[in-house]
Amino acid sequence: MRGCDGCIFKIYGYGVVEMRREEEPQKSNIDKPIPDKKLLIEAFNQNWLHIRHLENERLHFTHIYAVLVGGILVFGGRYGFDNYIFLVIFMLAYTFLGLIVSIKILIEFYLHMKKIAKVIEVLNLEDYMHLSISYKGILTKIPMVGNAFILFYVTMFLLWLYLLVAPLMDKR
Repeated sequence: MRGCDGCIFKIYGYGVVEMRREEEPQKSNIDKPIPDKKLLIEAFNQNWLHIRHLENERLHFTHIYAVLVGGILVFGGRYGFDNYIFLVIFMLAYTFLGLIVSIKILIEFYLHMKKIAKVIEVLNLEDYMHLSISYKGILTKIPMVGNAFILFYVTMFLLWLYLLVAPLMDKR
C-alpha cells in the first residue's frame, strides 16, 4: 500500500503497520569516488596503529594472567591453599574473561586487516605489501597467533575447571 510523499506502508497481522520512506536504489561500488590518497594513507596508518594497540592489549592481559597464576602457585605452595575453591573459581572466571577478550581482539584484528587490505587494493599496492590475511592455499591451514591465544585460554579454562571438580569428585 502506498502513502503520500513516497512512503510505503506494510500491514501485518494483528494490526501492526510499518511505515518507511521508499528507499533509493543503492549505487554500485563503481559509482563511488575514490578518496584522496592522503586520506587513504591516514586510514591505513590509523588501522595499523590500532592493530598494534590490540596486540599490546592482548599481551598485557596475558602478562597479568601469568602473574596471577604464578602468584597463586608460589603463595599457595608456600603457605597452603586455605581458600582453594575461591582461588580456583576466581581463576576460572578470569580465564573465561581472557577467552572473551581474546575472541574480541581477534575479531577486531580481522576487521582492521580487511580495511587495510581495501586501502592497499585501492592504492594498487598489492605488489609491495603482503598481508597474511590474503594467503591462499596451504598457508591458510597454519594457525595464527590469535588462535593460539584462544586455544591457550580454552586449555587453561578446562584445567581450572578440572581443578575445581576433581576435589569434589574425590569426596564422594
